[in-house]
Amino acid sequence: MHEASIVKAIFESCDEIRKTGEITRVTLIKIIVGGMHHLVPQVMLHYFDLMKKEWCGFESAELEMTIVPVKVTCRKCGWSGEVEPPIFMCEDCGSFETDMIQGKDLVIETIQGEA
Repeated sequence: MHEASIVKAIFESCDEIRKTGEITRVTLIKIIVGGMHHLVPQVMLHYFDLMKKEWCGFESAELEMTIVPVKVTCRKCGWSGEVEPPIFMCEDCGSFETDMIQGKDLVIETIQGEA
């Protein structure tokens, strides 16, 4: 259940941003999560709702997630497209010589709140 540690890290990062941005109450956190993280959205939201009570200024915050699929580019034929981990095979030529170009993301996109 790595979701709990990721949610904790989100709170830690957002709390630093909250303090430097002079936000007293955070209302919304939007994150972008790559498919390689294999996060379960319902579990993320569950941990977020449990943990937000422990963080000053986050008690009424909501979490929105955008899940980004894993994409690769084939080094042999140049094909680019979505794949389903753990198989990183080119759908065009069948090569496993691919480079991941999307899907490792874990980014805090937006923090909204009140001063």
